[in-house]
Amino acid sequence: MYFEEDIIGINLEDKTIFSKEIVKTNFEKCSFNNVTFSDCEFKNVNFSKISKFIIDFKIIDSFIKFCIFDDLELDDLEFLKNEFESCTFQKCSLKKSKFNNSNFKDTVFYECNLEKSDLSDCSGLEIDVMNNRTKGAKVSIDLALNIVKKLGLKIV
Repeated sequence: MYFEEDIIGINLEDKTIFSKEIVKTNFEKCSFNNVTFSDCEFKNVNFSKISKFIIDFKIIDSFIKFCIFDDLELDDLEFLKNEFESCTFQKCSLKKSKFNNSNFKDTVFYECNLEKSDLSDCSGLEIDVMNNRTKGAKVSIDLALNIVKKLGLKIV
């Protein structure tokens, strides 16, 4: 368990981390290459100072609450079967990323690039298409209807 500590300068490669609780932690100047977090719990974690996430970074079957993902390159990443609560994604590139079978509550995406991302089987997700790039993203019918409603359009 990592609790209230900064993790600075670690470089993880080809690792799978299971069943850890990571609380009030800042990742700074770290890189993850082919790293999977599975069945973990992240609370109050700031990923924003990480040097970079490398392709093949995954978070699977995890609970992610009060976490910050700001100004990051997260293209082609997989966030599978997760519970996101009160998280912030701001100015992130999430092109071609997958959020399969994830649930969202009070999570904000602001000025993110979600082009060609797969958001098709997510629940509770709200995306403001005026503040995010969404061209080619796959979305659920519920999210599509919410977007149409917020744009003030009526389906007849």
